[in-house]
Amino acid sequence: MKVVVVFLAVIAFIICLYLGLHLGGLTGLAATSTPTVTSIFSPTLTGNQQQQTVVLIQADDLSSSSPRLVGIWLVFYYADNPKLTLLLLYPSLSENNQVKDSELGQKFALTANGDLSPDFLQVLHSYNFHSTGTLITDNNALAHWIDWLGGIPYHGSPTLLTGSEVVARMPAANPSNLDTGSWMKEVTDGVCTQLNILPASANWKNLTNTMQPAHFNTDLNVDGLIANWNNLKNSGEDISCEVVIPH
Repeated sequence: MKVVVVFLAVIAFIICLYLGLHLGGLTGLAATSTPTVTSIFSPTLTGNQQQQTVVLIQADDLSSSSPRLVGIWLVFYYADNPKLTLLLLYPSLSENNQVKDSELGQKFALTANGDLSPDFLQVLHSYNFHSTGTLITDNNALAHWIDWLGGIPYHGSPTLLTGSEVVARMPAANPSNLDTGSWMKEVTDGVCTQLNILPASANWKNLTNTMQPAHFNTDLNVDGLIANWNNLKNSGEDISCEVVIPH
């Protein structure tokens, strides 16, 4: 199941999966004025499963010497529940978080080993949340994954869009948060739609191998994620995605 989360970002995600000043203009985006991440979602139990929290980070190009931060999602889920909740962390709608937003963007960097820099992690941890692990991806990985899915529906298009077509619609650097948020939600919805028709036998390992380490990195166990995906698909339940936008 966590593998699903990996690429929802790009979902953006993806993730990551970008909004502006007025949520009223974005149909289907759930908004909350809760000021902290931990007050929105905290670890709880359902049956024997604890809530999992995965940090999904999307950059423009991880192979670059100076990758640019595109977005950050927190993805919440339970291993026994096919619902994903994606909380937009960066960029933020809240005026109270503009300083942190600026710091996240300025301090985003990778170490020589491809890990997140300590300075960036220090700012990220100031949001006060506990995570299961981190998925780091970029535009190249997003496009590759969308093509692997066979394309995705996007903004009422009569045909499925390819990965390069979806990435081409991403707002340019320094867009309004509203523009980026609209794009990220469209990508998230499209990926969720295609995941529901993807067979349980889909070769996730081959996909991740073609993207690592240049365009995709994670501290999560990929084999375990694939096993969770197989269990989910064999249950016969549809995957649903909820996007939450604090403001």
